[in-house]
Amino acid sequence: MRIAVTGGCGFIGSHVVDHLVDAGHEVDVIDLCPPHRPDVGHHRVDIGDLDGLVRAISGAEVVFHLAAVADVHDVSFDPVGATDTNVVGTAKVWEACRRNGVRRAVLASTVWVYGGASGDGVLDESAAFDLASVGHLYTSSKLAAELVAHSYQELYGLDFTILRYGIPYGPRMRPSLVIPTFVTMALAGEPIIVHGDGSQFRNYVYVEDLAAAHVLALEDAAANQVLNLEGREPVTVGHLVDAIASALDRKVDVAYGDARAGDYEGRAISAEKAQSLVGWRPMVSFDDGLRRYVEWHLAQEAVGRDPTVVPVAAPDPVSVLASPTDRRRSVAVGVALGTAVIPLLATGQYGSSVDDAIGLLAFVVGLGVIAGFQLRWRARMSRSRTPVPVGVAAALAVLWLVSQAAYSWELVVLGGLLVVIVMGTVSVIRSTRDALPAGLATAGCLAVIEAVRPTWTLWAGAVAVAAGLVAASSFQSVRHRRPSTSVRWSVGTVLATGLVGACVGATSASASWFGPVVAHGSRASNAVALTFEGQPSVETRAVLRVLDSHGVRAAFFTNGETVRSDPSLGRELVRDGQLIGNAGYSSEPALLLESHPTQLDQSQQAINEALGVCPSYVRPPRGVHTPLTTRLARGRSMTVVTWDVGHFAHTQNDGAHLAAAVLSSVRPGSIIGLPLVAGAHPRTAGTVSTALPLILQGLRDRHLRPVRLDELLGTAAYAGRC
Repeated sequence: MRIAVTGGCGFIGSHVVDHLVDAGHEVDVIDLCPPHRPDVGHHRVDIGDLDGLVRAISGAEVVFHLAAVADVHDVSFDPVGATDTNVVGTAKVWEACRRNGVRRAVLASTVWVYGGASGDGVLDESAAFDLASVGHLYTSSKLAAELVAHSYQELYGLDFTILRYGIPYGPRMRPSLVIPTFVTMALAGEPIIVHGDGSQFRNYVYVEDLAAAHVLALEDAAANQVLNLEGREPVTVGHLVDAIASALDRKVDVAYGDARAGDYEGRAISAEKAQSLVGWRPMVSFDDGLRRYVEWHLAQEAVGRDPTVVPVAAPDPVSVLASPTDRRRSVAVGVALGTAVIPLLATGQYGSSVDDAIGLLAFVVGLGVIAGFQLRWRARMSRSRTPVPVGVAAALAVLWLVSQAAYSWELVVLGGLLVVIVMGTVSVIRSTRDALPAGLATAGCLAVIEAVRPTWTLWAGAVAVAAGLVAASSFQSVRHRRPSTSVRWSVGTVLATGLVGACVGATSASASWFGPVVAHGSRASNAVALTFEGQPSVETRAVLRVLDSHGVRAAFFTNGETVRSDPSLGRELVRDGQLIGNAGYSSEPALLLESHPTQLDQSQQAINEALGVCPSYVRPPRGVHTPLTTRLARGRSMTVVTWDVGHFAHTQNDGAHLAAAVLSSVRPGSIIGLPLVAGAHPRTAGTVSTALPLILQGLRDRHLRPVRLDELLGTAAYAGRC
C-alpha cells in the first residue's frame, strides 16, 4: 500500500515511517527536511501549501498526518501560528486527501484533550468534554483538528482514524521534551528543575510501541474510530527523576519551581479500545524504555552527534529526488513512452528524402515537447487521471491505428496522442534519469524488431505499453480514485482516441468500420490484382506496354472529368482488355471525397458515354472514405475497392525501392494499388513504370499470379448503374 506521512522527519514520524516500511508499505514523507532514510519518497512541502499537498498526496491510499506544532511552549509563544498549523493545516491535508480520493486519513492527536473531559475515574474515547475546561491552547487546537476530521467524514465521506497519543518518549526525541531536558541536565551535573511538586503524572508510551500502532491502525476495524494509545502505567515526575538517576547510575539533584499554567495534570486514560479493535497494547515498560533512550543518548554523544537531533543520512541526489518506488514507476512509464517510437518507425514507408528527414526530426521534437508539457501539467493536475484499464485500452487502440494510417501527419498525431494517454494514466514521474534510459531502450528494441521482423513491431509495442502502464499503476496505487474523476477522464480519453480513430478510419484504405470496403480478395488463392489510380497520362502508356509484354490485365481507376475531356487513352485501355474503375468525377477531389450523389452519377455517366462501360468498382480518391461513400456505392450496385498493398504518398522516386516495398507486403489475394501521376512530376515521373517489371518478376518468384480485379473478386466488372 502506498502511504504518505506528513511530519515524517520528526520524532514520532520517523519511527512511524520505519515501521510502515518494515511492514512492506511504500512510503512518501511530506516534510520540509529530508527523511532519515533514503529508501522512501520525499516531498518538500509546507503544511500550509494546499496545492503542494495535493501534488504530494497524489497516489496515496492512506495519509498519516503527524505534522503539527507539538511543543506547548511554542504554542504559547505563537498562538496564531500554532493554531494555523494545527487546525488550518489539518483542514488543508484533509482537503488534499479529498481531492485525491484517499481512502483514509489518520490524525495524530493527544491524550491532552482529556484535560477538558467531564467526569472522574478512567476515561475512554466516549468521554464528554467541557469546552470551558479545555485549558491550554494546544489542547484546543488538537480538539479542533479532530473536529475537522469528523466533519470531512460527515460532509465528504472521507474516512478517518484519530490516534490520541500518550506522552511519547524514546530515541530521536526533541530536545525541548521533558526527558531529553532532564537527561541533559543530569549529565551536565545541573539540578533537574521540576515544575510543581512532582506528583503530577503522565502515562508515557515508548515510541516503538506507538509507531507499531500506526501499522495496526490500517485495519478496516479502525476506520472512523478514535483510539487512545496510552502507556502501560502512570509515571510521576518524581519517579521519572529517579529512573533517570538509576539509568545513569549517578545521583541527580532536583530543584522545584512553579507549576506551568495550563499544564496537563494527567488523567487516567483507558487504551482497551485499541487492544480490542486492532490488537494493540504497549509492550515496553517505562523503566526499560528509559534505559533504551539513555543508551541511545549516550551512544550519540560518543560518536560526536547531537542526541537531540534526528539523524539524517547523507542525501543521495537520486534518492532524494525519487525513492526506489518512484524509480520503478519512472522506469515503467519510460517503457510505455518508448512505444511512441512506433509511429516514427512507420513513417519509413514514406521515403527517405531530406524533406522526410526534417519531418521525422520535427516529429521527435514534437513528442519531446508534448512529454515535457505533460510532466508539468500532471504535476498541477495530479488528482485527475485516466483509469489504468481505460488508458491501456486507449494506448493499444492507438498502436493498432498506426497500422491503418495512410498519411504521415496521422502518424504524428497518433504518436502525440500515445504520449498524452500514457502520461495521463500515471502520476507525474519523479526522475527522468530513470525514465529516459528505459524509454530509449524500449525504442531501440522496437527499432531492431522493425528492422528484423516488421510484423512483430506492433505486437511488441502493445506488450510494452500495456506492461508499462500496468506496472506503473501497481507502484502508485490508483485503485481508490473518485468515480467522478475517473468517469470524466475516461470519457475524455475515449473521445480523443475515438476522434483520431475516426480520422484514421476515414483515410485508411483498408479500414471498414465506416462501411464495407474491399481491400483484398481470397487469401486461399495465389491470385493478386494490380490496380492503378490517377489521370491517364504518358506514364499510363508506359505501364500499358509493360502489362502487355507480360500478358497481364489490371484495373485503372480514373475520374469522369478526365475521360470526358480526352477519352482516347481510356478507349485504348478498354480495347486492350484492361478494367476501368470509377475514381470520382473531378481531377482535383476534396480531401474528404465528393460524397454528393450527383458527383458519383456524373462520373458514371461520363465513363459510360466516353468508353461504353458502366464500372462496378469505385475507388475513393486516395482511399479517403466516409459512411456516406459506401452507402452511395451500394445504392448504385457498386463496390468500394481500395487496396491492402499500396504506396500513394508520391515520395517514392526510386522504382527499385518502390518494387521492394510492394513485394515485402504482398500476400495471396492482395490488391496492389499504385499511383499514376499526370505530367512530368520531378520526383515520381517514370517510377511506377520502372518498378512494374520488378514487381511482376517478384510475384512470379513468389508463385503469385496477377489477374484482373473482377477475376480476383469473382464479381462482374461492369454492372454498375449509369
